Amino acid sequence: MSIPTSTSSSDDDALAPPMASTRASLPQQAPTEFQNWFHHVAPYINQHREKTFVLCLPGEGLERIQLASFAADVALLQSLGIHLALVFGCRPQLEAAIQQHLKNPPPPIKVHEKRITDEATLDLYLKVCGKSQATLSAAFSLGLPHSPLYGAAIEVLTGNWIMAQPYGVHDGVDYQFTGKIRKIHLNALKKHLGHNRLLLLPPMGYSPTGECFNVCHDELALTLAAQLKAEKLIYLTDFNGLRSPTGERLREIQLPLRSSLDLADENMERRFRLAEQACEQGVSRVHLVSYCDTGSLLQELFTHEGSGTLITAYRIERIRTARSEDVGAIFELTHPLEAQGILVTRSREVVEKDIEKFSVIERYGAVIGCAALYDYPERIAELACVAVAPEYRGQQKGHALIHHMIQKARHQGLHGVFILTTQATHWFQEQGFQLIGVDQLPAARRATYNAARNSKIMYRDTRTP
Repeated sequence: MSIPTSTSSSDDDALAPPMASTRASLPQQAPTEFQNWFHHVAPYINQHREKTFVLCLPGEGLERIQLASFAADVALLQSLGIHLALVFGCRPQLEAAIQQHLKNPPPPIKVHEKRITDEATLDLYLKVCGKSQATLSAAFSLGLPHSPLYGAAIEVLTGNWIMAQPYGVHDGVDYQFTGKIRKIHLNALKKHLGHNRLLLLPPMGYSPTGECFNVCHDELALTLAAQLKAEKLIYLTDFNGLRSPTGERLREIQLPLRSSLDLADENMERRFRLAEQACEQGVSRVHLVSYCDTGSLLQELFTHEGSGTLITAYRIERIRTARSEDVGAIFELTHPLEAQGILVTRSREVVEKDIEKFSVIERYGAVIGCAALYDYPERIAELACVAVAPEYRGQQKGHALIHHMIQKARHQGLHGVFILTTQATHWFQEQGFQLIGVDQLPAARRATYNAARNSKIMYRDTRTP
């Protein structure tokens, strides 16, 4: 086959075969090591984006960690779209300050890892907390050219988000300014998550009376992660993962345990117990990672092997807000009870329209219970459509569901919950409900009360336990 050469356009065509031939002749190159690494990391980047992580750095770690490297790693997490809160401790710093400045320190009596904080100790505590906070803020402010934090522009924020109250008197000992967490102002705190901001929380709480309290940084990190519904709680420790007595690293532990866990020392045992509590309170994953090893945090989060120990809770059952795909399951639960006259009839369309008012018990992916909450302007709500699958009755599922709905009403700022029932008066009394009259119903609900049905009206105040 000849190649045309008569025109300029043919000349262009004539150039194509050699170019194609050149491309075809190039050797096929394997991905570089850098490419392979990036391809391996990419799924973790996608998985972690827009998630909330709570980091907990103890005072011992603050003294021993390579702070510049740690700050660079945290900055990288921020740049990947991860929302971060860092809780730090300052126990060894306080102990050193007490030895140096107090002639008559409070006795070293401790309950649940807490110490007495008198007024003089509190003054020192405020100073060491302030110094530790300044040290961390300075590390995240580094932005010189050619440094890992160049261009990161991390905004470090702290605030009075943690409300505390006195730990109180135990065994006749007043712990004075040692406190326990009373409340976290989540809405105010959440506004600052993300946006290239790092929330920095000292181990301190505040009271409405204007007092400061020494709170345990471990407990603060745990409570914060649980209430934020954080994807991960990361405890930075002086060991690279839990170890068995034989020295084997336990890379992953799933709760509940099928057998007792034999760990190398008491320090590991305590950290494991904290992780257990966090999982019980709803944190999906807890990581125990070494602050002694540079890069261990990134290795734990972005490699399959990890560097520490991951502790997860396998929940075969949970209570959650209903979704549109749950309409069919809810209808199947309530329809038989409606046929028996136990529940008021609701069409599938009504359930679908009100689906956001429902919560469901999910077990192995199947809906086995449901309830709905309808609020009124009087700041009370009606609890309705309470149903549990027949095979799960008598197993405290209904009790757990009612407790969840009471908590939900409380979080919505409602003062009370009422329910209309024809056959379960005594059961609701056992759940803390009391009989009230029709005239005590909200006006709108009173107007629709069906006297012919003669339902008993039960009420429970949500402002008391």
